[in-house]
Amino acid sequence: MPIDELVESFLKSPDEQDRKKAIGALFRTADRDSVIALQQIAEIDESLEVRFYARKALAAVKSMRRPKTEEAAAVIIPESLDAEMFMSLDEGQKCALLKALIDQNRADSLKCLLAVMPAEQNPRVLATLVIAIGVFGTLVECRVLIPCLSHRDARVRANTIEALEMLGNLKLFAYIFPLLEDPDNRVRANAARSLKSIEPFTSFRLLQAMISSGKIAFQASAIFVLRCFESDASAALVAPFLDNPHEELRHKSEQTLRMLANKGVSRAVELVASLPVPVEPAAAGEIIQEISDQPEPEQDGSFRLEQAFAIQDSRERLEVIEKESVQLGDKAVEPLISYLDREPDPLVVGKIYILLGRLYEPRALPCLLAGLRHKDDRCRANAVEAIGMIGEPNSLSELVPFLEDPHNRVRGNAILALRSVTGVDISKPLQDLADSSEELYQRTAVYALSELQRVEYFPLLQKLSKSSFQIVRKNVQTAVNALKKAGYYFPELSTEGGAGPAVKDDGEIVDLIINMAGKSSGRSRKSGGAGVSNSASSAHKLVAPGSRRLNSIAVAVALIILIPAILAVAKLAMDYNNELAVKAAVVETALNHAQNALKKGRAVFDEISVVMNQVTESQAAFERECAVVAVAQKKLEKIRSAIDSALALTAAVTDTFRSLQNAHQVIDKNCHDLLTMVGEARKMLSEKPRPFTGVVEIKQLKAELESLVTVKADIEEAIAFIAKLPASLQRAQSDLPKATEIEQEQARFKKLSEVLPLADKPLASLDALQASIGDESARIGEAEEALIRANPRHKVLEELSALKTSLFDGRNRLQKCRESLLAAIKATVDLARSGNPSELLTDLNTAVAGLEAVAKPATLLPDIPGMLSKSQASVVRALAILHQKVLAETVSVGIEADFTTNWDSVVSSESERIVTLYGNAHALNGRVSVEDVSGFSNIDLIDLDDELQAAAVIITNTTAYLSNVSAFLETASSEAALPVDSGAVKGEPEKSATASGS
Repeated sequence: MPIDELVESFLKSPDEQDRKKAIGALFRTADRDSVIALQQIAEIDESLEVRFYARKALAAVKSMRRPKTEEAAAVIIPESLDAEMFMSLDEGQKCALLKALIDQNRADSLKCLLAVMPAEQNPRVLATLVIAIGVFGTLVECRVLIPCLSHRDARVRANTIEALEMLGNLKLFAYIFPLLEDPDNRVRANAARSLKSIEPFTSFRLLQAMISSGKIAFQASAIFVLRCFESDASAALVAPFLDNPHEELRHKSEQTLRMLANKGVSRAVELVASLPVPVEPAAAGEIIQEISDQPEPEQDGSFRLEQAFAIQDSRERLEVIEKESVQLGDKAVEPLISYLDREPDPLVVGKIYILLGRLYEPRALPCLLAGLRHKDDRCRANAVEAIGMIGEPNSLSELVPFLEDPHNRVRGNAILALRSVTGVDISKPLQDLADSSEELYQRTAVYALSELQRVEYFPLLQKLSKSSFQIVRKNVQTAVNALKKAGYYFPELSTEGGAGPAVKDDGEIVDLIINMAGKSSGRSRKSGGAGVSNSASSAHKLVAPGSRRLNSIAVAVALIILIPAILAVAKLAMDYNNELAVKAAVVETALNHAQNALKKGRAVFDEISVVMNQVTESQAAFERECAVVAVAQKKLEKIRSAIDSALALTAAVTDTFRSLQNAHQVIDKNCHDLLTMVGEARKMLSEKPRPFTGVVEIKQLKAELESLVTVKADIEEAIAFIAKLPASLQRAQSDLPKATEIEQEQARFKKLSEVLPLADKPLASLDALQASIGDESARIGEAEEALIRANPRHKVLEELSALKTSLFDGRNRLQKCRESLLAAIKATVDLARSGNPSELLTDLNTAVAGLEAVAKPATLLPDIPGMLSKSQASVVRALAILHQKVLAETVSVGIEADFTTNWDSVVSSESERIVTLYGNAHALNGRVSVEDVSGFSNIDLIDLDDELQAAAVIITNTTAYLSNVSAFLETASSEAALPVDSGAVKGEPEKSATASGS
């Protein structure tokens, strides 16, 4: 049944006495809602004393809630129950035995129940078994129960939820929340009942922890449950998952935001507005294929943890490793284990042991057991502590030898780890620590005793209070004060008998809790109290009248004595009421401050959408104008391409002309040199039968032939270009734009520059709003702190937290808008600057003048390559003939001087070489054979001279054509800036190597 409103108000009271009264009321009710409320108080109450009473009440209530049935009472439980005996029973016997164990509070059977748990397959037995483990177990047993939440049988899942609730730890609710989506109605109902039983503030904190856990299942369930919390804070928690690489998280976050938006949550409405319209679900095969094609998300956290291992500074490395391990959760186990062997610093190794222990992962046990043999005492102590955290029975048994370890921390941690292990006596190690003469051992004893909180060991604390070490005495005093505040009693020890102190046992604690809430008219006290009342009634009947008079006098005396006490109590009540009034005034002041901060903060939050709309409109204006200018820019790029093509054509005409000039120069030189050599040879022929011997060398002639190969290639390239020149000129002239077209496109860029001032006002508003958000967030923080001091459980705190989160999120969105707007402004400025047409107009004028300058020379160029080809071919033939004549003279001289050389082979080789050079160099593609070349030596010098004279005439005509072209180009060069080199045409030709040799 729901908790009474008065009890609920006491639970939320800032006064510890009120919360203690609420604990008493919950103890008297002892229903399921009371158990969960006591769990919350025992874990999150700010007072150590209140938490202590809540834990005691919780244990008592769990014992009271076990129903007694005749069937269970009839079951005979064997004294030594083991797993083999339990597994030999049938289904009905097992269930009856489990119920009997629960009814008779047989907590000693827990070890047997845990042993049979993995082997039990019957769903009905398993459903009862998990309830029994929940009744008798502690937080350590949660690792046995949590896997049952995913059991195929709905009864097992539903009972596991109840069992986890009985363990009494709010963190376990994170595992229950995912079952809100279970297909079974009972499982969903149990999970929903668990959710509703927790305070909204506490459940919201649990959901925040689940969101930050890094586990997909926890995150998915938290996103699903957040749709029940209608606030901007819920939407802010879900928003980051809209871009998550995991499909399920993205889908659930969209669903949750749409549901929150339908309920009117403003932040959710904003987020849903930017989401695409939901589409129809795809077929099952398509979904499976799409999921199989999805890449695995990058493990950013694991990568950051690996990077942390490489940090040089050990303290910084330790901080980063701890931070990333907490964020990764159980995913950090494997990286931490694999890294342990590489870590040189014992401080870091010891901390990693603690981190592995906090993760409660059995996978870490092998390396932790290995850590028990570490040479560093700190590492061994931390390994013992971590194994104790995990609580695996077999591993705990490995810690027994460490109860006698020489190091004080190792021994102390072993005592704490083994305090709940059956069959292990920790009293002797504790006694040894307390009796030691060393300070560190005594300090460890004080620490262990304060953590154990076991009454039978309190005499050791009082003994240590007389220690010779001041720090030990101080620590004892601190521990005793904390234990006294938690409800323990410390009388002086008997100096002779040494008996232990009288402290409250569980029955006295229960009576204390009942007295705090007052007697209930609906329930009677236990039978012991009733017996006392009956005996007193019987004795009253036997009292004599004189005794009655004495009793009246005693009552009067008692009343006289009690009057001052009653007056003191009345004064205390008045003081208490005054204190309540002061607290109420403080709460009212803090609440007014909070409401004022909420009002102003919401007003600022409402301005966010207005400013964002202004920024969006400005950015849209930029985008529209930029789109128009982008079209103009493409036109300008096309114009630039046409101008560049025209300039390139003009340069190509000039280059071709230069190439023809160079070819003409080479041919003219060779022809002039050959005429000189032939003329001199004819003059010397009568006096010297071998006129070329000693004057011309064969190597020089072959070098000239090889140079004419390049001339032939240049002439052929010029012929190909000149053939296409008329069409290229016509196309270039038609593609060139008019200057007005460029100026027209420039006007669009000028208009773009006029749009830039539109961004000034939105930017100013955005900056001012960001400053206001900072101010209001600070004001909300102050109001939040004031209200927490006055009433830490007030519901307005959730509104303040949600509004502050929304403001921070809004400021982030404004910052993104600002960055986007500045990027748009920069792009607009860059685009406007690119529209300067001055350079383009200059190039256009140059291109037009250049095309006009080469138009006339282009009509003269087609005749020049043909004339050059003919004259070049004549020169090639003359060089080949002269080569053979010189070769014949050389062979003749050689034969006379040396009969041993194979001169026929020499002649054959040279002739073949000349055949190849002749074919490669001849501009008219003439070909000769070896036989033809062999006859060249017999050609008369007069005939050779005639051929060269004819070639000279052609060269002279070519010179005239080139001079005309050069004249046209020179005339237009000043306007078109054409690089013309006419010196080769008008100047004297240089002497070739052949001429100088001659």
